[in-house]
Amino acid sequence: MDLKMDPAEDPDTSFKFMQKTNPSVIHMRQIDGLLTVGETIDRELLCHRSPQCLVTFDVVAFSKGKFQLIHVEIEIKDINDHAPWFARNETHMEISEDAPLRARFPLDIAVDRDVGDNYIQSYQITHTNHFAVEVSTQEDGSKYAELVMIKTLDRETEEFYTIEVTATDGGAPPKSGSTTVYIRVLDFNDNSPTFEHNSLKVELNEDSPVGTRVLKVHAFDSDAGINGEVVYGFVEGCPSDVTRVFQIDFISGEVTLKDAVDYEKKKSYDFHIQASDLGTNSVSSTCRAIVDIVDVNDNAPEINIKPMTSTSDGVAFITEAAAVESFVALVSTSDSDSGPNGYVRTMSARTRAF
Repeated sequence: MDLKMDPAEDPDTSFKFMQKTNPSVIHMRQIDGLLTVGETIDRELLCHRSPQCLVTFDVVAFSKGKFQLIHVEIEIKDINDHAPWFARNETHMEISEDAPLRARFPLDIAVDRDVGDNYIQSYQITHTNHFAVEVSTQEDGSKYAELVMIKTLDRETEEFYTIEVTATDGGAPPKSGSTTVYIRVLDFNDNSPTFEHNSLKVELNEDSPVGTRVLKVHAFDSDAGINGEVVYGFVEGCPSDVTRVFQIDFISGEVTLKDAVDYEKKKSYDFHIQASDLGTNSVSSTCRAIVDIVDVNDNAPEINIKPMTSTSDGVAFITEAAAVESFVALVSTSDSDSGPNGYVRTMSARTRAF
């Protein structure tokens, strides 16, 4: 700006600040008004994050017996002398595995003392199939990032994720800062217990004592905590003859004999065992169990005699005039056991007459 003042024409020409200002920032030579930088300027210290940084002051110039008021504005331009940084080097986050797609999780906001293009322009994360990053701008112009879930989580497949988040400014060359996010996937009761075998078939001797171990089932649930703790029991509506004879340990899944069995009364028991976890919304699974009762030789043969003529049961009478090979009585035998245990061989004591 040409003030049309030449100190050479008027040795009494002088310049002075109209009001007090920071003397260390801008210096002014009194004889000719030359303005110089008094110290290294820190724009961020002067104006913080204001988009425009001005140093303003008024100068009174005296020349040729006349005073002149001059208003001065000096704009401090930003340079990219600060890199983005995060307040924390690492953060920990917990996300339930049932979180819906497009669920959003805010990240720490990076700090950059520069402004304009030298301020943060983007956030990036290390590659992951389950998360993306989206950047938004707040009313004050600062940028923040959110993790967005783009693929459903499965704790049983992958429980932990480590993601590096990087904030980059638009300077030339750009500067950046990073933080690490550690994600732990929380369990949701999304798995049912699974039996090792869908069905079991065992044999049990009919003379087995009460307390005998009949069979043992085992089911596995890949959930964690109470969602993966399995308990056992007979299915609802299990026949009473099963629950009368057998009992099951709800923790171990062991089935033991509670009452005596009898092959001659019931040869087989067919029932279902269910496994459930202790989590909420538990869905049980079932296993079929077949117990075949094995016959033992616990019954003696029975003999039945039906005489042709008799005055009392079991006693046959015959006259002394009866012919040889005359029919006297029908003798029959039976045995309640099965197989070889039920086969009966019948013989009579040797006599001269029969």
